[in-house]
This record gives sequence, C-alpha cells and structure tokens, in this order.
Amino acid sequence: VEADYEDRNMNLKIKTFRGWKDPYMLVVGGQEAENGTVSVTVRGVKEQIHGLKLEDFVEMCRRMNREHSQELLTAAK
Repeated sequence: VEADYEDRNMNLKIKTFRGWKDPYMLVVGGQEAENGTVSVTVRGVKEQIHGLKLEDFVEMCRRMNREHSQELLTAAK
C-alpha cells in the first residue's frame, strides 16, 4: 500500500500512481472521507467504482482472499 499525502492536485497524483501499474487504485479525497466511501480504479478496465462504502470494499477484499481471486469487479457482484 502506498499513500500520497502531498498537497498537490488529485489528478496529478492519480496520473503518477497509474504509472506504477498496480492492479487497484483507491482514491480517498475530501468528499470520500466525509462520506466514508472510496473510489476504486481497476488497472486495464475503464470502469470505475465510485462511492463504494469502505466496509463494502473491505468485505470485497476478504472475499477475494477467501476465493483466491484477483477479480475485484467480480467480487463486487
């Protein structure tokens, strides 16, 4: 897990992290922090998950661990 706490534009941060080619990127900006949600970007997939409750994301990760899966979008269903 990597976090960027620098005071700079969110789009620049996202662009930087995209270059790392990690399978998933979570964005927690001010709005997400206020609402207790995350936005998830899956590498190689244009579809993003916005407004996902943090508890739901954690459960999705637990399910992927149990099932030895790397498919976040499948776990979301």
